[in-house]
Amino acid sequence: NNDIIKNEIDVMEEKREFFWLGLRKIAGVSITLYMKRFNSNPLDDFAIDKLIELKLLEIKNDRILLTRLGLDHGNYVFSFFV
Repeated sequence: NNDIIKNEIDVMEEKREFFWLGLRKIAGVSITLYMKRFNSNPLDDFAIDKLIELKLLEIKNDRILLTRLGLDHGNYVFSFFV
């Protein structure tokens, strides 16, 4: 059904926007808040392993955030969520 597909696309777009906007903040993205809002894990929804491996993102406690290097290369990081 086209409505189901459209809804799934809309939800994924909302997840991307939530994540991207959260990364723009120094505090980063709250994993708990993301999970409550979308009933899914951002680590499952986004392939951020490479960004962590490149030391552009890090996970601290409940937060996914840009590293110092990630701040310097924010456009590259953000391109993963557009």
